[in-house]
Amino acid sequence: MTLQQVAERAGVSASTVSRVINSMPGITAETADTVRRAIAEMAYTPSIRRRGGARAETSSIVGAKVAFMVLAQGTMNAVPAYDYLLRGVSAAAVRYQVDLQVSFPSDTRSAIDMLGRAAFDGLILHGMINPTESSRPLHHIPTVWLLGNRRRPSWGDQVMPDNATVGQIAAQYLLRNNHRNVIYFGLRSGWSLGIRMLAFQQAMEDAGANVITINHELIDFNAFQPQDSEQAIATLIRTYREAKEKPTGIFIAEDWLVRLVYNSFREAGFEIGGPNGIEVISCNNDRAHLVGVDPVPATIDIRYEEIGYRALEQLVHRLTHKGPSDRVRIMLEPALLPPPGVVV
Repeated sequence: MTLQQVAERAGVSASTVSRVINSMPGITAETADTVRRAIAEMAYTPSIRRRGGARAETSSIVGAKVAFMVLAQGTMNAVPAYDYLLRGVSAAAVRYQVDLQVSFPSDTRSAIDMLGRAAFDGLILHGMINPTESSRPLHHIPTVWLLGNRRRPSWGDQVMPDNATVGQIAAQYLLRNNHRNVIYFGLRSGWSLGIRMLAFQQAMEDAGANVITINHELIDFNAFQPQDSEQAIATLIRTYREAKEKPTGIFIAEDWLVRLVYNSFREAGFEIGGPNGIEVISCNNDRAHLVGVDPVPATIDIRYEEIGYRALEQLVHRLTHKGPSDRVRIMLEPALLPPPGVVV
């Protein structure tokens, strides 16, 4: 397998592939994602040439044993695009030649025990470990958490989307489309989504717009009971029906809620899209939840694949720079994806 073959697969030049491999500037996030996907799909092992002593440093972790584990998340409604996260983690694992082991345990207690016994050199985790569970044996293992958590993990670094920017992008989109009376709709499932909500609300209010906030409290975060979304939707429909001035735009905090909102609005006799209907923007770019939705809303890409890639890069940094240091949180810039055929 050659660098030129990877370039042909990705539809870019060989020099672009080289720049992505060696983390050089001047490459867009979309192009970098395309190249890394090609690298992962073709199982290409690049020869990494970094400035200074980076090659010598990273060579010390070749063959390191790394676990990528997705901890129990309750129902599948809120499951994000793990395939994209895995692509990103896998592409970085190929680049740095680490031994990546992937698992999706349903029981967090047994997962902790397994991780403690398996002598992993590093961990990439997504999900939540309750503070009451004895995770202390894992705290000495370099760890990077993916995305946000309901509570901040008690150890390790994090790589996640910039949720404040998510809220600002959603507000800017609706404001550009002349919506001055809007709704934020989501479930209160973690502090990161709270930031998403507050940033949206602040940006709309700064522009003089009116915002109705529906941030429904979960009955049981660990279970995500169906009645959580049902009660939230009921509140949304009631609020919309009773509003003296009907909101013309809605920011739905997560893509998995979009279909529920569409169905419920239409069952209540309200229109989605078109010249007289409410305009929707959602978030995550989790396309599995938008298939068949009509009209397809604008969404905000939180860049799952890049988050996965950067998580393993951060873990490599921890493995090659031993010793105590401050914990870090890396936030990636999200991007607006307008509806098909719309240019912004």
